[in-house]
Amino acid sequence: MKGTIRQDGKATDATPEAIDQVLASGEFFWLNLDVHDPGPDDDVSGMLTNTFHFHPVAVEAADRFGQRARIDDYDDFVHVITFGIAGDGKSVAEVHCFITKKFIITLHQGDCPALARVHDRISGHHASEVAAPQVVILYLIMDTLVDSFFPVLSDFDDSIDSLEGAILKNPTEEQLGTLFGMKREIMTIRKVVTPQRDMIESLNAGMVTI
Repeated sequence: MKGTIRQDGKATDATPEAIDQVLASGEFFWLNLDVHDPGPDDDVSGMLTNTFHFHPVAVEAADRFGQRARIDDYDDFVHVITFGIAGDGKSVAEVHCFITKKFIITLHQGDCPALARVHDRISGHHASEVAAPQVVILYLIMDTLVDSFFPVLSDFDDSIDSLEGAILKNPTEEQLGTLFGMKREIMTIRKVVTPQRDMIESLNAGMVTI
């Protein structure tokens, strides 16, 4: 299973044995899993159901990527679907978060630099240093994912300025293709950012308690 467990400022590989160990310890931890290319023995849905006892509806949602940003509040955990920019710098990264008072589990497909930055940021810090570590880590995850959009949007501004200048000098069919490609990328980002904005507003309004 490809992933990392961070507990008490230390990171370890997310093996089934390691997951059982940190869960039994009773101390707060963050389990971050890349589910893009599971191995033959990997059963993430089974782990979420049998090891962590999450609601089947939430497990089914986490098993099917390609959803909108949203937040679902269950009796003993919260399921958040949020987005940032993927490792290629163009496509979006969908991140599923399961939040309890004892741990956070994040699931994503492929490289997600924003989560790696959060891991680096909390390296060496202990959960006991803060009153509600699940809130702190969720905030860092959301904040870093949102921030990942800004460099991409800045690059779009520069590309649009360059394209405008080129079109005024010598319009070509190739420039039209470039324009349509940029439009598709912007629409992809807009489709995830708008629901994510509404979801964050519900968090800020206190509609969900984490």
